[in-house]
Amino acid sequence: MAQSINITELNLPQLEMLKNQLDQEVEFLSTSIAQLKVVQTKYVEAKDCLNVLNKSNEDVRPREATRCGACAY
Repeated sequence: MAQSINITELNLPQLEMLKNQLDQEVEFLSTSIAQLKVVQTKYVEAKDCLNVLNKSNEDVRPREATRCGACAY
């Protein structure tokens, strides 16, 4: 766990270092969020494509397999 500090006791160079560190962390988190949004969009698109393919494949499935119970469609 990170150690807590009282920022009122820091001198100017220490405050500048803290600000730089926090700026870097905010930038990292912002980039990570943007990447997650891209991945989320791709996931939704892939899921939608699979749903379309599954619906179009329903008509293609062999009738014999569903009659014998060998396949759980």
